Amino acid sequence: MRPMKLSAAILTITCFFAAGCANTDTGSRVKTDADDAAYKAGKIAHEAADKTEKAAKIAGEKIKEAAKSAKDGWKDSPSK
Repeated sequence: MRPMKLSAAILTITCFFAAGCANTDTGSRVKTDADDAAYKAGKIAHEAADKTEKAAKIAGEKIKEAAKSAKDGWKDSPSK
């Protein structure tokens, strides 16, 4: 009877160990996938912010040029 209890104990410990290892592997894989997705989303958001900043700067320069042109045109026009 003793060898049977020892075998049962070894089998139980082995099952717990195997279950613990499998659970850790799955959790780390899910975390890695989530981290990769968050990194990609952050990178895309950063690129979008950079493009928006550049577009706003170009638009501001064009508005300044148009305002200067309008001001110069207003000065050059004959008064009535």
